[in-house]
Amino acid sequence: MKKTKTKTKEMKKDVAFNFPLSFSSFSSSSNNNTNNKRSFVVTGYGLDRPGIYGQFSRAALNIRADVESSRLARLGPDFTITALVSFFVNRTRKQPRKRTNVKTHADHHKIRSSVLEEEEEEEEGEATTSAGTECETKKRLQDALDTRIDNFTFDVREVPPETQNEEQSRARGYKKLIIRATNFPGITARITETLSNCGLNIETLRMDTKSSPFSNNNNNNNNNNNTNLGAGVGGDEMYFCETTVRLIEGAFEEEKFTREMEKLEDELSCDVDVEDVSDMQ
Repeated sequence: MKKTKTKTKEMKKDVAFNFPLSFSSFSSSSNNNTNNKRSFVVTGYGLDRPGIYGQFSRAALNIRADVESSRLARLGPDFTITALVSFFVNRTRKQPRKRTNVKTHADHHKIRSSVLEEEEEEEEGEATTSAGTECETKKRLQDALDTRIDNFTFDVREVPPETQNEEQSRARGYKKLIIRATNFPGITARITETLSNCGLNIETLRMDTKSSPFSNNNNNNNNNNNTNLGAGVGGDEMYFCETTVRLIEGAFEEEKFTREMEKLEDELSCDVDVEDVSDMQ
């Protein structure tokens, strides 16, 4: 086992050295206080076809952007992309001013007043430049995606840096839930409202419905009797939901969560499997 672990570490090192320049620069940039990380949530949709996400990844690489995380799904005829894309914008430090010889107290007062006025002008100029850089970065990302991927609609929204820091400080852990039930209108609303009331925040959620294999035979033999039944009534459709939730500090209680899950199972006649995945995040 020790040999396997050692070999894995060596492989990881080799992979790291083979990264393109644009990716290797991210790690060094993140440790530099003069750099500013800007993050954007990108959502896109369009008719499904092979190679869409490959084009998306290449478009980000070409403008030296890092795709930190993404969620992909095929919904009907459309392919959807949701991704967190980040840039590191370099901020150069200004050279310190040379000290001026001060002969009298009056000269010192004049020089200090002049320096303060210059600093105020520089701060205003830096704020304008920063705002301009933000708009340019967002437009650069939008143009790269629109140019690279035809017949695809993208929306780019900036994420304030403090938002991610706040979420991390409030996190207590993560749980994974798998729910199986007979489908009926409003089941997802019932489940997600319960999760919210338990002090849980949804990180990812995947749900789907499919015809029950046990109801197909009955439907084929008794079509006339079931024409007035809606979806999910009498076991027509099976419901499946898999979600990863984050425990909110100060709001989540394990005992309450256990009670609510048992209540959910009784009311919906469903199976709820819960797994602690905090170590996997």
